[in-house]
Amino acid sequence: MRLAAVVIALTVLLLITVHIRQATHRVFYRVRGAYTSQTRLVQEISRKQLQLESYLSPQVLKQNIREQ
Repeated sequence: MRLAAVVIALTVLLLITVHIRQATHRVFYRVRGAYTSQTRLVQEISRKQLQLESYLSPQVLKQNIREQ
């Protein structure tokens, strides 16, 4: 009877361990995906900021005024 209880307890413990490890992996990949998306968005914002700054540079503004 004691042996059966020990076997059942160890089986439950191993099942819980496997479940926790799988949950940890899922969370890790979600966080990593979010970080990758965030990095991509930051790069896109930086690119757009540089593009906007190029439109507002004094040389480009002078050239636009001359053309008009």
